Amino acid sequence: MQTNSLLRKALVQQMTALSFIRDKQYDSYGRCFVSVDDLDKWIQLILTALDSEPDFEKVYPRAMKLMTENKPFLVVAEDESYYMRVYNLIRDNETAKETWTLEDEEHYQDAQREANLKAFMRTYMQKM
Repeated sequence: MQTNSLLRKALVQQMTALSFIRDKQYDSYGRCFVSVDDLDKWIQLILTALDSEPDFEKVYPRAMKLMTENKPFLVVAEDESYYMRVYNLIRDNETAKETWTLEDEEHYQDAQREANLKAFMRTYMQKM
């Protein structure tokens, strides 16, 4: 199931609740607590944002696969000190299982170059 469709489902539920509020826009003292125009603009902004969202299944296919299979998974940001160690562990395991692809290797090599450059820059800056 795509993330955008989950977001749309949640939005429809919220819009249903907001429609109720729009119909009941006055509190028990007769004060208006929501502007119908503001509410309509807010709903339109959300719909526009959803339409411009990338398809997460295309951007993060592995994460989406794990989520649809209800499998827990870890996320490691590239700025964590152990990022390349985790990446190496994944690479070693996937290579042993023969599931590591050429594309995986290209991404790994890019990450390795980036990590080496950052390490060099840290060392260089410390010497200054």
